[in-house]
Amino acid sequence: MSDRSRLGALLLTMTVVTAGVLAITLWLLYRTVYNEERNRVIDLAHSQVRLIQAVTRFDSAYSQADHTDGALGATISQIIDAHTQHHRLDDGIEIEIARREGDVMMLLLDPIGDTGKFETLPWDSEFGIPLRRALEGQSGAMESIDHHGEPSLTAYAPVPELKIAIVAKIDIGRIQAPFLKAALLSAAGATVIFVLGIFLFRRIGNPILERMEQTVERLNKSQRIARLGNWELDLRTEKFWWSDETYRLLGVDQDNFHPNLETFTALIHPEDRALAAKHTAEAAETGMPFKYDHRVIRPDGSIRTLHEQCTVTTDTLGNPILLTGTAQDVTEKREFETLTTRFGRIIEQSVNEIYVFDSETLKFVQVNYGGRKNLGYTMDELRD
Repeated sequence: MSDRSRLGALLLTMTVVTAGVLAITLWLLYRTVYNEERNRVIDLAHSQVRLIQAVTRFDSAYSQADHTDGALGATISQIIDAHTQHHRLDDGIEIEIARREGDVMMLLLDPIGDTGKFETLPWDSEFGIPLRRALEGQSGAMESIDHHGEPSLTAYAPVPELKIAIVAKIDIGRIQAPFLKAALLSAAGATVIFVLGIFLFRRIGNPILERMEQTVERLNKSQRIARLGNWELDLRTEKFWWSDETYRLLGVDQDNFHPNLETFTALIHPEDRALAAKHTAEAAETGMPFKYDHRVIRPDGSIRTLHEQCTVTTDTLGNPILLTGTAQDVTEKREFETLTTRFGRIIEQSVNEIYVFDSETLKFVQVNYGGRKNLGYTMDELRD
């Protein structure tokens, strides 16, 4: 993966993490509000029950003759009258009151037009579960589908004295609406930030990356020209890191070759492996740098001579943990030095007198053994 791809992936990851944190925050806030609304409808349902029970006790004591159905009839009449126009409160909570009539539940706050009749639900209707539970004497809270087909957060409680059920409910969609809006705004904001981040990354990051890439490319070119690679050896894991030129010097494929002590040692000429192991072991034990030549056998069979130099990095206790070094192909240089040495030996041992002069100063540069013997001077005396 290129550096550009890595930075792009980092930007995307940061955006996703931010969006994830925001989503978790919104979810926690939603659950808090949801629980508050749940407690509110429960409190409202029970307060309505207590209020109705108080009215019932009053009517039983003072309104026996005020209604044709007696005190209970008077109480129900007052309840229906009080709630018919205001069964949906301003904060979105709706009150329902029902009683059982045979196999149906009669909704006492939902008259049908001017007929004086009330809307009913079958006793086993899936839309009337909270009402049915309350009419069976239960109380509690649940999520349900009301008789309008809307998902609701519902609290229910019975009024045993009147054999009616009280339900307080609020549409779940009403609770979710502000959070959905916030989520959409957050998603839009995250998208804008991501797009802006990409724009700024291209405007600011690209020139920096280009300069870094140019620097790396120039370094690679310099290493290719000098036939000089660099490497690191982690002494704790015995794993190497090699520069591109180091792979080229050793003639191995960067994508398929995995450098470590074992694979590197296999490339070293068998006659030089002991020398390489000795220098590496001494550096790892003493922390002293090293400098030496060794031969390698490339996969294509060619033999090259590398000049290795190394420095040692230690931890806070002074223990060597990292070797950092360079490897330079000095094959031609060493071959030239060998030829020069051989040629110099031939000249020195020649039976002929050989004199080498500086053409400008006419001073001796080199005189072989035969010439020095004939003249009777040493080389230093001849140069003076």
